[in-house]
Amino acid sequence: MKVNNRLVVTVGLVVVSVVLVSVLRSVQAGHKRDKQEAMRQLDEQLMQGIAAQEGIMESGESAGIPEGSFEGTILNADQYRQRW
Repeated sequence: MKVNNRLVVTVGLVVVSVVLVSVLRSVQAGHKRDKQEAMRQLDEQLMQGIAAQEGIMESGESAGIPEGSFEGTILNADQYRQRW
């Protein structure tokens, strides 16, 4: 039984193509999982940050400054009002 060389080459190319496509899809799926995991971690960090921020706001303090305090210079309006 004699096998045609073209048939062997064609079958070989098809097999190599299928293997390459499988490897590329596997790599792509791995990258997609990595991206999803990274997004999940960022989302969790964001939610923790928001929860911490809400905890600060509920306690009436923001970054160590008591509520109702003002750190700035109070200006006299009469000094800065234009005179006509």
